[in-house]
Amino acid sequence: MTLGKHVANVHAISLGSHTGSHIDAPFYFFANRRTVDMLVAPAVVVDVQGKMARERITWDKDLASHPASRQE
Repeated sequence: MTLGKHVANVHAISLGSHTGSHIDAPFYFFANRRTVDMLVAPAVVVDVQGKMARERITWDKDLASHPASRQE
């Protein structure tokens, strides 16, 4: 929904039921493995609002050219 057509800006996101829930699972089964707090990195916001509904966001087309994706 968007303002102008509706009474509020509302976006939907759909993820699998296990998305992110097992990111530090190796820690629970193997010695000297990383926990989720050791994997956190700075966030990057990339504007992909030009995409159509359900259109894939891909590395090559959408993210590779973003300045924060370059390693120096």
